[in-house]
This record gives sequence, C-alpha cells and structure tokens, in this order.
Amino acid sequence: MGSALAGKVAIVTGAASGIGEATAIRFAREGASVVVADMSEEGLPRVVDAIARQGGRALGFAIDVSERERIDACFAATREAFGRLDVLVNNAGMPSSHGSDPGADLWELGIANTLSSAYWMSKAAIPLMQERGGAIVNVASIAGNTMGTPVTWYCSAKAGLAGLTRSFATTYGRMGIRTNAMALGSVDTPRLRAILDKAPALEAGHNRRSPLGRPGRPSEIASIALFLASEESSYINGQLIVADGGFALA
Repeated sequence: MGSALAGKVAIVTGAASGIGEATAIRFAREGASVVVADMSEEGLPRVVDAIARQGGRALGFAIDVSERERIDACFAATREAFGRLDVLVNNAGMPSSHGSDPGADLWELGIANTLSSAYWMSKAAIPLMQERGGAIVNVASIAGNTMGTPVTWYCSAKAGLAGLTRSFATTYGRMGIRTNAMALGSVDTPRLRAILDKAPALEAGHNRRSPLGRPGRPSEIASIALFLASEESSYINGQLIVADGGFALA
C-alpha cells in the first residue's frame, strides 16, 4: 500500500471496468477511500471487493451520470459514508463506437453522458472541496484536440471537456481546487478489446502507426490520474495531459 492519497476520499465514475476500475483500485492502494460509481450494477461489487481484498475502503454506487438526481444522490452518499471529498475523476462517458450518425437523439445522448455529466459532477463536487481544496481529473481524448474523427458528437464532447477543464481551473483554482484533464489515445480496455478482437486488421494498423507499437494500458492511465490527483502535481492546473503513445504525432 502506498500513501499518495492517504486520508483522501475520491469518486471515480465509470469505475466498474477499464480505466475507471484501474484508477479506483490504484487510488485505494494509495490510501484513498473510493466511491466506485458506475451504471453497471454487476461490475460494482467486483471492484469494491477487489479494493476490500487489498485492505482499502470503497462504496459502490449505481449511477447513470446523465441523470441529475443520481448525481445528487451520489454526492449525498459520499458525504454520509466518508464525510468529505478530495478527488473527482470524471471517467464515465459514451464510447465513440456507438456510432457516427449526427442525428438529434445520438447527439443529445452523447453530449449528456460525456460532457454535461462531467459538468454537473464537477459542480456538485465544489461545495465538498472548497474548504480543504481538491482535484478534479477529466478523461478527455485526442479526438477532441489533435485528431479528427467522423464521430461528430464524440469529438465535440471531448473537445468540450478540454474547455470545461480550463474554465473550472480558472474559476475554482483560488479555492485550492485544481482541474486537469487527460487526452487519451487508444487504451486496451475490455470495451476496446471486444472491438479489436473482431477486427485484427484495425489493431495491426493502429500498432503500425503508433510509435510505441501498442495501445495504452489502463494501469498506465491510472498512474497519470494518480499524479494529477495527488500533491505531486500541486502546481499543475488547467492542463491537458496527452497520453497516446505518440499516436497523434505519427
């Protein structure tokens, strides 16, 4: 067990698998009490149990982050269970694989789940963080800042997360609340793996283009999130940290 987040309380959304799961487990290993928030009621107990087995504290909370009432309930549960909040990781969002049709329904759904949810989660975090300060980490994408994509809503939502990060950084930095984001390339999550296993040529093409020859690992992203959440990054605010293995440069 480490101590980078000893005594801290963190909420991680989309925490029942992939990047969110790796981040929640890593935070707990570093001493944080973690609210494992996800709409997958099946995955939540598995992650909570994994944290408990390593001696950590966790609360599983079922949430659809597009629903304001569930967001409010999540923060109320956090306050009741742990009495404070120090870190919020806005990882939940709808994947780009949900299609590129820019019709109204898909646009509204994608923006609600990926951008609006991060805004409302972050707004709800401020009252719990303002006395002691805290850290907000948004999970963005190179699709929103350096790489184009035909999935219009996804590109727009992830670009919006970068703007949201800068806005919160300037608005709440004087309260000691730092807001940063990670602009990610491909990460080998179960969701991506299910796609790549059906399209080996797609994976081979990605790996040929990437200077590192592979997608990222959830554990690698969790390490960046830990850095941004901890005092090791105490003078970093409003920044977009690119983690894509150099893919966008190739």
